[in-house]
Amino acid sequence: SKVLFITLITIDQNFRRLGVGRKILRLLATYYEDKYKYIDLEVDKINISAYDFYIKNGFIELSSNNEKTQLRVEIDNFLKKNK
Repeated sequence: SKVLFITLITIDQNFRRLGVGRKILRLLATYYEDKYKYIDLEVDKINISAYDFYIKNGFIELSSNNEKTQLRVEIDNFLKKNK
């Protein structure tokens, strides 16, 4: 299955917790839903708020090491959950 790998999403501190991150992910998922089945990304272990954000939005852990956790979400499921 085809995987869209996101290397970086950064939200300015002044715009966090306002739904901006979810809107960006929804835009990407909508744009790429016919081309990819999954969205994968890595989160630094020390970035607990980002990890929590992705888990809350349906991502699951694929793997983890001392520094990073790889997460995945199925695009169709993400779009159903985030209408």
